[in-house]
Amino acid sequence: MLEENSPGSIDQGFYLQWVFATGISMAIGMGGSAMAIAKINSMGALIWGTGLLGILPGVAQALVLRRYITRVGWWILATVGGSIVTLGPAALTYRVNIFISDHEANKVTGFLVLLALVFVTDLMYGFATGAMQWLVLRNQVARPNRWILVSTEGWAVGITVGLVLAVILYFLLAIFIVVDQIVGLLDLYYYEDTAFALTIGFVGAIVGVIAGAITGRALRKLLQETATNDAGQIP
Repeated sequence: MLEENSPGSIDQGFYLQWVFATGISMAIGMGGSAMAIAKINSMGALIWGTGLLGILPGVAQALVLRRYITRVGWWILATVGGSIVTLGPAALTYRVNIFISDHEANKVTGFLVLLALVFVTDLMYGFATGAMQWLVLRNQVARPNRWILVSTEGWAVGITVGLVLAVILYFLLAIFIVVDQIVGLLDLYYYEDTAFALTIGFVGAIVGVIAGAITGRALRKLLQETATNDAGQIP
């Protein structure tokens, strides 16, 4: 249930803070993951990225939730746990990416398979984190079972938009780098990894904002219903 010092009404500030926290944490997490994979290109980098995508959103969201639920530290662990569940599909995605790099003739087919794997992996992220976070919410908010579906839906929508945007930006960046090599204006080729990480970070921000908007709206409603129920029980 809600803490005693929590407000009876969950105002718009909670929603905006939730969206911002989710967006900025995903921007840093996805950008940092992309940079690690680009620079190190190993399973260790993949594990590092998976950890970032659990710890950063978990901490950011917990800071927003701390006024409304108890034992908020478990929210961080739950989000990390959900992220770890996706490590298996993420590893498969990583291997497919290596295969594509080594087989030029299969690049188009491989790229489509890679996109499908990324989508499935990230969809699993929404479901797994939602399921883990449900363990934290189940005794603290009204109708907690809705949270798993909302989390899956929110991340699915955000990731779908993010994938489309990522593909567009990827090709635009590739074209820009080729043109820059010909013109020799900025020498972006030498900063390709950084440009890639910044691009993925921007996509991460979009994904986080969309997912945060959907999940934040639902969570605000759950907290509001809980506050109303608690107020009605006061003699």
